[in-house]
Amino acid sequence: MYELKGILIQKGETIQVTDKFQKQEFVVERTEMRGEYEAIDQVKFQLMQKNCGKVDPIALQSEVKVVFDVSGRPWEKDGKISYFVNLNAWKVDALIQVESIHELAADDTAKPPVKADGTTDSLPF
Repeated sequence: MYELKGILIQKGETIQVTDKFQKQEFVVERTEMRGEYEAIDQVKFQLMQKNCGKVDPIALQSEVKVVFDVSGRPWEKDGKISYFVNLNAWKVDALIQVESIHELAADDTAKPPVKADGTTDSLPF
């Protein structure tokens, strides 16, 4: 298992692929320094079967931690083999749940962000 922390920037609807298989995709953006350069990655994950819906209660732009595994498989078409890799999310936790960006922008008295445990952090940094 692996984990990645970042900002939830997109979440899709649950899609019924077949009568026995469903999935839901979402994207997490993470920023990290690579030497002197800032790198921004946008990583697509999928939730499958009973795990679908785990991102639904989490607001976009919230900081999240995703626990996932990596799976891959070959696919052949016209004699050519391609390989697909999926990042299968098993757990998605909101580290800091934010309000909507529009609500934050309209509020001149900026409130500290609310963490997943309901507490706030009023430190300015």
